[in-house]
Amino acid sequence: LNRQHYFLRDVGRLKTEALAEQLLAINPALKIKAENIKLTETNAAAVFKADGIICEAVDSPETKAMLVNTLLAAYADKTLIACSAGRSNAIKTRRISKNFYLCGDGESGIETCGRLSAPRAALCAAHAANLALALILGLEE
Repeated sequence: LNRQHYFLRDVGRLKTEALAEQLLAINPALKIKAENIKLTETNAAAVFKADGIICEAVDSPETKAMLVNTLLAAYADKTLIACSAGRSNAIKTRRISKNFYLCGDGESGIETCGRLSAPRAALCAAHAANLALALILGLEE
C-alpha cells in the first residue's frame, strides 16, 4: 500500500476490487470490468485482444519485459504505454516506435531509485494517463 492509492481498509483485498470501488465512488456511471489474471506469455495476447490502448503498470521487471515483448509481437496495431518510473524530476513520456510509448526517466531501474514509492509511481501513472487521454481525444498521433 506504500505506493498505491489505497487505504488501510483495503489491506487483504484484491487491488482490482479496491480500485473498482474507489472509481465507482468517484463516478457511479462507470462500467468497470475488473479481472484478476496472472499474465503469462501464453495468455497475455488473448487478455488484451479487445483493447486498442494498453497501459502497462507491472512491478516485476521480468513480467514487464515479457508483457511488452509479447504484446508488441502480437499486435502491431495496438498502442502500448509502458511505465518504468525513475527519478521523479526526470520522468518523461517518449515514443519508442509507432505504437509504443515509455513513461520514465529512460535510465534508472529499481536498483538506482530504491523501493518504489507512491509519488514516483503516481508521476509515471499520470504521464501514462495523460498520453492515453490525448490518444483517445485525437490530440496525439
